[in-house]
Amino acid sequence: MYTIEMYQDERTFTIGVFAEEAHATAFLASVPFIKKESYQVEDTTFEDYTLAIEQVPTYYEAVYNNHVYVFTRFMFTNAEGEASLFINPITNFSEPVAAPSFAEVGVRVDAYSVAPEEAKDYIAAREALFEAVVAHFASKGLQVERFGLGSEDGEYAYCKDHLFLHLDAGAVDAWQQASSIEQFIKDMTN
Repeated sequence: MYTIEMYQDERTFTIGVFAEEAHATAFLASVPFIKKESYQVEDTTFEDYTLAIEQVPTYYEAVYNNHVYVFTRFMFTNAEGEASLFINPITNFSEPVAAPSFAEVGVRVDAYSVAPEEAKDYIAAREALFEAVVAHFASKGLQVERFGLGSEDGEYAYCKDHLFLHLDAGAVDAWQQASSIEQFIKDMTN
């Protein structure tokens, strides 16, 4: 199952639920003022859907399988700019499965989305990184604090005059590749 969600500034609109991704893309294609842009990164093709707010009519009925969704320029916070639309996989928890399986949506870990099957290991590695940084600086008589949880850039570790480290996937990966915590801190602060 898939949802279509539209984002503009701080507003989120859930447009509907579709049994197949193809139905969601067909709905978006049926709305004349929604634009699709395709691009490729390595071997993966991505599609972005946007609408220019100034092109949205005063009132427009988007009809798909006899379901009507109303678009109006009055639904937005600005008369200009863009709204982004996303097709998101969603798990139907009412449908039984034979064996435990992860939900199709990513797991939010601070400011980042992590694949559900990777979340447990990622969170454990992220916490181990923070604990290693705390132990390293504590051995020097210094205190490390955490700040920024829920911020746009995400949580970070801070040791006055010594360290400002975002606790993100890049830092976790660098720490896992480093030969020691000392080498990791040297690499991250240079």
